[in-house]
Amino acid sequence: GLTFEELFHTYYGSLCRFAFTLVNSTEAAEEIVSDVFLKVWRNKENLVIKSSLQSYLFTSVRNQSIDYLRK
Repeated sequence: GLTFEELFHTYYGSLCRFAFTLVNSTEAAEEIVSDVFLKVWRNKENLVIKSSLQSYLFTSVRNQSIDYLRK
């Protein structure tokens, strides 16, 4: 499997750009993506990813972005 750092470097940029299109704030986008990575890392033992890791990350970022917009 990928190390956390590899995962981070592989997806961080594209996830931030994706989050930015939803929340329209660079700061919020980076915060959202960092939160998602943190959650994934904390729960890595219990994570059940039914699709690809990439789509899991993007879905998580989208959900987190929607939560952010609700606040």
